[in-house]
Amino acid sequence: MVLTDPNADPKKLEEANKKLNQLRPGAQISQEAERSKKAQSDPLAELRFFLGFLQVPWFILLLLLLSVVWGIFYGPMALAVAGYTEDFGSVINPLVGLDTIRRMGVTYFKAFGMVILIQVVGLAIAGIVAVILSPLDLPFFGNLPARFVDGSLTFYFNLVIACVLGLSLHKCADRLGIGGE
Repeated sequence: MVLTDPNADPKKLEEANKKLNQLRPGAQISQEAERSKKAQSDPLAELRFFLGFLQVPWFILLLLLLSVVWGIFYGPMALAVAGYTEDFGSVINPLVGLDTIRRMGVTYFKAFGMVILIQVVGLAIAGIVAVILSPLDLPFFGNLPARFVDGSLTFYFNLVIACVLGLSLHKCADRLGIGGE
């Protein structure tokens, strides 16, 4: 109404023009770009995400923590079991994995330590790459060069983990009853 009134108050007319300009697609895209830029440059965004979990009941947090610890401890063994049994049921059956850990003995714990070390080094290098390539960050697309380099390094470190687990299985082949030919 204010925009069509020739005798409208100039302040109301200016406010109505601002509201109208905010409805234009260009203004919305610009606002979204600014919001995206702020979200990517906010160092506390991840902390705010994890603080949201504090509102969850304690037993669910405990289950989440236990599942993370189990995933860290059993993850390499699940990969090793998948490698030598080639059976999905054996991979998800923790008794097979725990029996394999028992039969591998100290070799598994050495391999587990190496896997954890490789993952820590991979995370550190990914952080360094993200910092070095941060000036190449683009609105809406993110940091494509950093994603490419990070993906390549992640692939490489996963190959190294597979090699470590394969070599540990090879070392314990006689105790596990695999590849006796």
